[in-house]
Amino acid sequence: MTPFIKKLLEASLEVEIENHLLAESEENNRRNGRNGKTLRTSAGSFELLTPRDREGSFEPQIVKKRQTTELETKILSTFAVSVQRSGRKWLRDKQKDLK
Repeated sequence: MTPFIKKLLEASLEVEIENHLLAESEENNRRNGRNGKTLRTSAGSFELLTPRDREGSFEPQIVKKRQTTELETKILSTFAVSVQRSGRKWLRDKQKDLK
């Protein structure tokens, strides 16, 4: 279960930093590697790579800075939203096929 959680969180963080960098008015700000931190969940512990930017202005929302626990609710809600969106897309595609 932890490999799935790790992939889900890292993918979410990648989207967050991309949105952050696109929204920034500073053109000089860009990616600046990743920081690793150990997260603890009821499924076990794992190392999460969190992206960072040159200016240090990136504040991740899915896993906040210095947060290492209490992730289950966020993980489940992120997964539920993803499943819901993909389900709606599948339904729209099927409706198009029927027309």
